This record gives sequence, structure tokens and C-alpha cells, in this order.
Amino acid sequence: MPGCETSTVDDPMNCGGCGVVCQRSCVAGVCDDPVQVALGNRHSCARTGGGDVYCWGNNSAYELGIGSSTSTPTPQKVAVAGKAIHLDAGGGMFKNAAGADLLMAHTCAVLDDTTVQCWGWNTSGQLGTSSGNWQDKPTTAVSLVGATEVSVGGRHTCAVTGKGELYCWGANDKGQCGLGTPSEKVEMPTLVALSDVAHVSAGYEHTCAVTNGGTLHCWGVNGIYGRLGIGDGPDQPAPKVVSFTAVEQVSAGYEHTCALKGGQQYCWGNGYQGQLGIDGEFTWRTAPSDPSALPSASFVSAGFQHTASVTADGRAYVSSTQVRIGDGTTESTYVPLPVTLTDVAEIAAGSSHTCARTSEGRIHCWGNNKEALFTEPGMADEVLSPLVINFPP
Repeated sequence: MPGCETSTVDDPMNCGGCGVVCQRSCVAGVCDDPVQVALGNRHSCARTGGGDVYCWGNNSAYELGIGSSTSTPTPQKVAVAGKAIHLDAGGGMFKNAAGADLLMAHTCAVLDDTTVQCWGWNTSGQLGTSSGNWQDKPTTAVSLVGATEVSVGGRHTCAVTGKGELYCWGANDKGQCGLGTPSEKVEMPTLVALSDVAHVSAGYEHTCAVTNGGTLHCWGVNGIYGRLGIGDGPDQPAPKVVSFTAVEQVSAGYEHTCALKGGQQYCWGNGYQGQLGIDGEFTWRTAPSDPSALPSASFVSAGFQHTASVTADGRAYVSSTQVRIGDGTTESTYVPLPVTLTDVAEIAAGSSHTCARTSEGRIHCWGNNKEALFTEPGMADEVLSPLVINFPP
């Protein structure tokens, strides 16, 4: 065709076909642009179409997987042992043995051979390596194959297999691994008594999973805010059915949980910081009831004290009184407000920053730059509007 006399194998302007434009590069006829974004407590990671993994931000817990504990605002390629097909990041502030606050964070990726590799802090066994305190490079979780999805919580990790099996490992002192009996830690992937699982989300100290039939189960810490969605009852060391059917996606955050059903978003748990997204709601809810004030929800991510969402028309929304919305202001809100960003395909909420991926393969971040480090040193501690993250070619 005129103007397309070129190889479609490595031309970023015509990748795999005439006029198919890549943002970064074309590898074997596939755009190697970001196709997934995942946020931990103070770090960010992305997966590209070619299966590469990049991480940036805080690295005090070796959560970037780059062989050191050096923090960086620039995306660094992580040497995973194959092509990544799924990715997640997590972590949070916990007490160490001396009672002092300590950031524990880790990251995991599912590879194309269906194994899982993790890196970062490991004092609770959250890397699944059966030993060691930390790993500064990707290390394979033992005895786990068949994985299709991984979810990283505060100090625990869960993975779903192609057979609908669910495995969890790491901290289980609050029952967050769902094995029926609390224990200090689970150092290798262990099968959870739950079948036909389609999707899992590991939160700070609780976990939720959705079956292929849309049934929602949650377990771990329930707390006074009822983040499990089962009322104000005790913590649950095993999966507990939530009275909420036809669920399509769930996201477990710090002290709240959100789920999508029929184009509507429902959130429960702590709502004091506006994370439930319900107009006039300044308290908490212990079960799914009223939907958030959000039109046609298609994706949701529950963070530390905020909730980030995407609507069917590609608009991004954030609700919080503590975390920057991304609309260029310092506005706080109890209802979701639109971000100055369109054509959004996916969004991720961290502790105090947010990142969104557009359908064309660009990642934009905003919020607390002092801790999350997504711009060069010397720039503002807070970024109020979405900022494009530049990846190396």
C-alpha cells in the first residue's frame, strides 16, 4: 500500500499491519507498549505487550526487583525469567519485631510458562520461596504452576490457576490466606478450599475472590468497618460468601472493598475518607448496599484511602478526601470526581498516588510524588494532574 512499504515486524508506525502505531517499539509484529499497570504502597510497575516488566518508585523493601534497594523515578526493566502475562504489586506499613513502623512491599508476575515470580520483602513468606527475608530480584514461587492471575496484598499473595484453583501464601495471622486456621505465616503456595475461581484480590489484611458464576467470597480481617461485606461480625480465617450475586470484579483495599455488578460500583468498609463514593456518606458500611455515585463503571481499584474507577466511556474517576483526584486541584470529595484524562482502559490506586493506562498504551500518574517517586527529583512533592510516564525504548 502507498506509504506502507516497510516491514511490519519492527516498524513502530506500522506494527503488525499498515497504520498500527506503537507508542514505544514494535517487536515481532506486536506493540511493546504498556498493557497493564499495578501499584504497590509507594511503587509502581507496568507490563508491556511483549511481556517485559518495568518498575519505579520507592525501593526500600527491594520491591522494584532491580538488584538493589535504590529508589528511582525512572521505569527500570525487571529481569523476569520469561514473558510476563500478569502483574501485581502491594505492601503497606506494618510493625517490625521491635514495634517500629516498617514498610513491607513486594511485587509478583505470572510468566508465560504459568509459574509465578516475586521479589521484595519476605519476612511473612509473601514471596512463596519457602525461605529468606527478602529478594532483590525475581524469584520463583515454589511448587506452583498453571497460574493465570496473581494478586499482591499487604504481606500476602494469592494466585488463580487455569483450573479455577486458588493458592495463597504469606502472612496468615489474620486469616488472610483463607486456609481455615490463622497462623503466623505460610511460606509456600497453599491450596484454598474454594473452586471455580475466576478472579482474586488481596488487600491489606483481607482477601476477596469471585467465582465464574459471580459469587463473591471474602476472608481475613473484618474489623469494625466490615470490610468483608458480611456485617459487623468477627474476622474470617476461611472464605465466607458475601450476600451479593452476579459480581464481575472485586478490589480489596486497606479498610474497604469495592465490586462491580451490572455496570454499577458498590463499596463497603471504611468510608470516612470518601472511599465509598456515596453522596453524603461520612461513615462506614458493613455490607454492599447502595451503589457509588458513578456512571457505568467498568473497572475499579481500591487503594489505601481512596478509590479509583473507570467508566464505560473511558473516563477516570477518583473519590477521596485525602488523596489527590487528578483534576488539577486540591479538591477533596466523598463522591467520584472525573480526572482530566480520557480514553482510559485501566486504573490502579496505591497508598497516596494513582496511575491510569490509556487504550493507546500510555501510563499517566498523579498524587504524592514525594514518596511514590514518579517524576525527577526537584519537581513538586504533589502532582495534581496526570503526568505521562516515559519508558525506555
